[in-house]
Amino acid sequence: MARSPERAFVGKAARLHAVLSRAQEAPRRVAARRPEDVETAVAAYLADRKADLVLLIDDDATSIISQHVEQVNVLGELSKHLGKLAAASENPGSLKRRSDESPDEWIATLRRIITPEGWQEKLRAPLEKIANDALAKILAKDKDTSRLRALRLECLHFIRFLDKTDDEGQQAEAKMSRNLQARVGG
Repeated sequence: MARSPERAFVGKAARLHAVLSRAQEAPRRVAARRPEDVETAVAAYLADRKADLVLLIDDDATSIISQHVEQVNVLGELSKHLGKLAAASENPGSLKRRSDESPDEWIATLRRIITPEGWQEKLRAPLEKIANDALAKILAKDKDTSRLRALRLECLHFIRFLDKTDDEGQQAEAKMSRNLQARVGG
């Protein structure tokens, strides 16, 4: 028996809601993997993002499926860009992780690894340039617009991930600081 259009819509909406919720939780999920350096943090992000996109491929609208497949395919290209940017930026390198770290320590450490001091100039700005260059090529009617659109979307998505990681890491650091002050002073 065929699904009613209403049920199909509800199913699509539920999948989209799940992916959007996952995007909001991405920094914490990546942090929970406890990466020790930029390369493992980026690899964890890319694996997580690919899983999100694969969830969306279940949609039955062919144009949407092809868009998400293109986004999955462009993750390798994004990985190369991120590798070059990470090598050029000053990051803390590999950090020793303790087995008794709290989730707040996980996200604070991820922040130190992936959004170190000056990350906006060294990582965000080059990613925005890649995204803007892709848009310029799309507007110039480049033949590879679907790949360029996917690259632009994934660059912007990674920038949002970095912003959220930086924000949540700062909040976690402030919380840990308040907790320490309460234990010492109280």
